Order: sequence, then C-alpha cells, then structure tokens
Amino acid sequence: MRIALAFTLALLSAASVAAEDGKKLIWGNIPLVRAGNYYEFDAELSKTRAMARGEAVDDLVRRHADQAHQGIPASLVEDFRSGLDRFYRERRLTDGEQRTGFAYVSRDDLQSMSRQATSINEALQFVRDLRYIAYGSYTVLDRGKVRVVLHLEDLMTSRVRSFGADGPVAEVGELLAVKLMDFLQGVEYPSWQNPQPQLTWIAPASPETKVRAQLAARYCEGQKARLPYASELLQAAMAGNYREGGIGPLLDHSTYIVADRDRYDEQYYYTTGAEAQIQTGGPLHTSAGHGTIIGYYWCVRGAPSKGTLFDQAIYRLIRQNQQQHRASVVSALEYVLAQRNDLGLQPVRSGSGAIPGDTSFPSLEGAVQFLAENGVFLQLPVN
Repeated sequence: MRIALAFTLALLSAASVAAEDGKKLIWGNIPLVRAGNYYEFDAELSKTRAMARGEAVDDLVRRHADQAHQGIPASLVEDFRSGLDRFYRERRLTDGEQRTGFAYVSRDDLQSMSRQATSINEALQFVRDLRYIAYGSYTVLDRGKVRVVLHLEDLMTSRVRSFGADGPVAEVGELLAVKLMDFLQGVEYPSWQNPQPQLTWIAPASPETKVRAQLAARYCEGQKARLPYASELLQAAMAGNYREGGIGPLLDHSTYIVADRDRYDEQYYYTTGAEAQIQTGGPLHTSAGHGTIIGYYWCVRGAPSKGTLFDQAIYRLIRQNQQQHRASVVSALEYVLAQRNDLGLQPVRSGSGAIPGDTSFPSLEGAVQFLAENGVFLQLPVN
C-alpha cells in the first residue's frame, strides 16, 4: 500500500510541476498491440462456398504472416517518436517553445519500486515531468496499409483522448505524430463564452417548414417569447449546435424572420448566402419587391442587449430625421452604425446620398459630438 501510494502521489506531484512549467511529457514506453486484419476479413468473406470447400489450410503461410507482424508494433512506436522530433525540427521550435516530449520509466525501475519501499522523492526521480501515458493498437486495412489508434491518458485529470491515422505502414507513425502534436503543441484557446446569457432559445414548431412572419410571431407569443433580432440570431448560430446559447448554423440561401425595424418600420428578414444577399440587396431587407415572403424562424425569451436596443434606437432616429430631410444628421447616425458593424447598413445607400461609414467624421466620438450639436444626444453602450 505504501509503495502504491507513494507512486501515485509522485505521479500527481510530477504532473503538477510539469503543468506549471508548460510541459506535457509522455511516458516513452508506449505499448502498441496488433488488433484486427480487415484485409484478411474481407478476403475471407468474399470467398464463395466452393472456394472455401476446396481450399486447404496452409499453416506455413499463416505462420509466415504472423512472423511478418513481429516487430511491427515497436517499429510503429519508433516512427511515432521520430515523427515528434521531426515536427519540432521542421518548424524550428526551440527547447523553450516545445510543449511535449518523452519521459522514460523503465521496467527495471518499476520492478525496483515494487520490490522495496520507495519514498516520494525517489519516485519523483523516475517520473519527473510525466503528464501522459500512451497506448494503442494497429489494424491492417489493406495490402501494406494500416490504421493506428493511440490513446493519450492525462494523469492529472484521467481524461483519455484518442488519435488515429491511416496510411502505408512505413508512414503512418509520423502521420499520427503530427495529429498528436496539433493537440499538445497547439495554442490553448479560451473556452466559448455565451455572449447572450440572458436569452433562452426556443426551436420552431417544425424546423423544416417555412411560414409567414405573422404566424411565426404568433407562435413565439404562445411560447412567451419573441422573434429575435438579426444580430441575436447570428450570434446564436455562430455558437454551433453544442455550445451553450447556440442554435446551430443557419441554412444557406435561406430567409429567416427577424424583429429588426431598420430604415422602414416594417417587417424585416435576414437572408443567408452571398448570391441570395445580392438578389435581396443585402442580408437585411423588407418584402418590398419580393412579393409574399415565407421563411424559417426561431423564438427567444429574454430582453435584448443594450447594444441591440441602441442600434434599433438609432434606426428610429434615422427614420425621423429622414422625414425631416436632415441629411447631415442621417449621415452622422449612419456613421455611428457603420462603426458598430451594423448588419443592415453596409450594402445600402441612404436617401441622404451618403454612403454609410464614409469619412465625413474623424471618429465615432466626432460623429456623436456633431449629433449633440444638432440636438441628437447619444450615449454609446458599454460592452
């Protein structure tokens, strides 16, 4: 019990030190076993009954086939190790930039630890900087082609990740090394952060069915929800199917019903796909010139963000000042929206004749100051 406890504590302590140093060393003794043989399996199943009856079993041939596999696991492991070294050499990564490598604990060392009481300090000498253990198998796919699957177990978290590579037996070890290095050497990005935690998304009654805007709004109302704004819909779509706050990607070349009210106080739609956006004059548009529109939809519960409400307030001001023929004020308001990367503004030329986002103002603050001088006071939202 003392030996096992000391060794376990040593592993965890060494893993912790390695993590602090940014190193993720792999135990260099990698067991790799022979798995199935898909090539022989397919050949056996493809035989006709007559062929199977008339075929004598050639034990000598089978023994030669088994002998051909001797040493292959060791060779694959050596190719894998050399592949890791080549990865670093070809990319000219210095020792300080290298985040992984091999740590070795020989069988003699392990046997020695099992025969005598070993202190934690002594165990640490055996497992210095060890973070992962690796093990796996190889499967024959075809003549001279194999698949190697390697499992990498994290000694700190007990999590196991698996990597696989197919290829000629002389190349697959290095192919596997590259895949593993992409994981171990790659930059660790921060986890996804839900940009709209106040929102709860509700799937449509029938995801495959397109409806008119009135029916979509009524369905959402029945769910104690509302139609989303285009910015909310896109942020949720970017999260994918598997992250909190996500709804999955939008269908290409499709139209979605949204709550936006931009240049006109009318029902708006968001259209996906470059070709579709060219046909509609931009991603956000009304039904003008397009007849009766039916589209896909989502519902959402929760208040819009301050940024979304701010953008909608700017559009209300644009509509008001267009009616008053205050072209310079409209241009300044459009400049503000352009600086905020508003979806509905970029492809459209306003009635004032100014292109949204032009260089009429030196900065966002300059446009806000100009608006204040003309009686329109804005307080920019803080993210």
